[in-house]
Amino acid sequence: PNPASSTLSINLPDAESYTLEVYNTLGQLQLKENSIAGNQTTALPVSALADGIYFLRVTSQSGQVNTVRFIKMK
Repeated sequence: PNPASSTLSINLPDAESYTLEVYNTLGQLQLKENSIAGNQTTALPVSALADGIYFLRVTSQSGQVNTVRFIKMK
């Protein structure tokens, strides 16, 4: 897992728009942001989240879904 404290940097292909969703281990949505097509790197602010394990779900405009785990720590 990737550790993060205040910002999670995400590299995305620039051809599409994406929806970024952060879920806790209970499956509860904690954060949701949209990425605009053409932005290859997106910074997702995670400083407001409590320390712990989270899942980032990245959904492309075409419907492709990828999920990665990360750890939020101080």
